[in-house]
Amino acid sequence: MWLQAFWRAAGLSGEAVVNGGKSVSRDCDRGPLCVVFDATSSFGNAAIVAFIGGDLHLQYQTLMVDVCCCFCQTFCTVE
Repeated sequence: MWLQAFWRAAGLSGEAVVNGGKSVSRDCDRGPLCVVFDATSSFGNAAIVAFIGGDLHLQYQTLMVDVCCCFCQTFCTVE
């Protein structure tokens, strides 16, 4: 969770559908993320939730650190 929904302040929805992107692990074909949603609560608690789908969940099921790194590389950089 973040202190504020920076993506909303930038005019972005916080939602994405991706093909996984670049792999973050040499043991996997591509990155883990498939769909991403703005999960900001009605109280204003900023959050983004991402899902791993299809065969990618089998490749990444033991690589949670790599999944977290991919998420951060994708969503934690704000200019």
